[in-house]
Amino acid sequence: MEYYIERENNYKNFGEGNGLRRSKSGKSGLGFLLKKSEKPEGAYVNPYHFPCKDHTRYWNKSGRPHLITSEPYSFTGGDFALLYNKCEELGLELYISGGSIWYPGRTVFICITKKNTD
Repeated sequence: MEYYIERENNYKNFGEGNGLRRSKSGKSGLGFLLKKSEKPEGAYVNPYHFPCKDHTRYWNKSGRPHLITSEPYSFTGGDFALLYNKCEELGLELYISGGSIWYPGRTVFICITKKNTD
């Protein structure tokens, strides 16, 4: 139980240290950053879904969508290529770090944000 409390505190500290708050918008996928619905009406496939999505959190800055974090245990080179290409197509920036909060040493920390944001 203490581990879960510590992990939630680490997320809280990450958010506060970066001027972020967890989003309560209910939107998910890359559409969160683009202010688009998860799946456009009539669409067969969700164009905002992204690979490597696990333990995903959505963050606001100054009340606006700012950052998506995801912490998968693993992903393939193909998954990475799909994610990178999707971010490029949508004008999003992709960062990957070994400094995961979810399960340090076992998961990686993926951050996705709009390009040219502070």
